[in-house]
Amino acid sequence: MINQNANNMIPSPQPPTEEIFVDDSARMIDELRRFQKKSGIAQERLAHLIGVNLGTVNRWFNKKTHRLNGATQMAIETFLNAQKKNGRDK
Repeated sequence: MINQNANNMIPSPQPPTEEIFVDDSARMIDELRRFQKKSGIAQERLAHLIGVNLGTVNRWFNKKTHRLNGATQMAIETFLNAQKKNGRDK
């Protein structure tokens, strides 16, 4: 959609696609939870490795928070990929 009132034809910002973001967040949290249970790693250690505080991990795992920001998604994805690469995800 084009903003007709502006001197220059500037495209109007599109609304974010929240559904994709939430779905990906839920998948990542579930994958992280599975890794944590399989590996036996403490939530506190997991939080440290990802770069968040223990309360954040606890809220994710207790389903009190289901959204992740982009930087956190990247940190979790990087962490899980490293675990898979090193064979620690089994």
